[in-house]
Amino acid sequence: MEQAINSDPAIAAMTLKRANSAYYKGQNTVTGVKQAVVRIGFNECRKMVLGFSVFKLFGADQKCFGFNRLHFWVHSVATGIIAEYLSKKAKAPHAEYAFLAGLLHDFGKLLFDDYISGHFQKALQLANINSISLFESETKVFERTHSAVSKAVMEKWNFAPHIADAVLRHHTPPKGDKEGMLKPGLTESLYLANQMAKASLIGFGGDSIGAPIPDALWKAYGFTE
Repeated sequence: MEQAINSDPAIAAMTLKRANSAYYKGQNTVTGVKQAVVRIGFNECRKMVLGFSVFKLFGADQKCFGFNRLHFWVHSVATGIIAEYLSKKAKAPHAEYAFLAGLLHDFGKLLFDDYISGHFQKALQLANINSISLFESETKVFERTHSAVSKAVMEKWNFAPHIADAVLRHHTPPKGDKEGMLKPGLTESLYLANQMAKASLIGFGGDSIGAPIPDALWKAYGFTE
């Protein structure tokens, strides 16, 4: 982790700043990356470094009108925070990856904006004119969804399969068993978190159309009516 962080001066500086922030600050000031990793913790460092790396990779300048990257990142971070909370609340498996899955669940949209902005602009317009989700309008415009593209890139980057699968299915309502029971998992946490972030109007991922949340999903996470 120390070697990876030191390979990028901006990330190294951010890591040291975080380790010496009021939230983490100890009696002594941290001056080295190795000390910073120990103070912050491996999992927290991993989330921070991966998130910042992806943000740097794509930048802040959108190509399409109506797709604000700052608002997009706010929605992505919010989804990650909620997914992590839900996963820990339900003691779901792979909870340590929930924030990362939420942070990156929509990053296929950035690829669309960067590389096929003309088609993506049509999808954005179709979604907003017809009050449908961007996920639905994507299939109408170019027969691919940001979820499928995100999974394909994650596989190429050697992400854990359960993260890629959760990202692929974050628009598919989870189904319970024959008795209607549903077991919380990474996919279920991500689906619910995305809808909760949308409903709370935290950031903007291209549309604000909510999807149905099965009763079994609410119950699986211990929410009452």
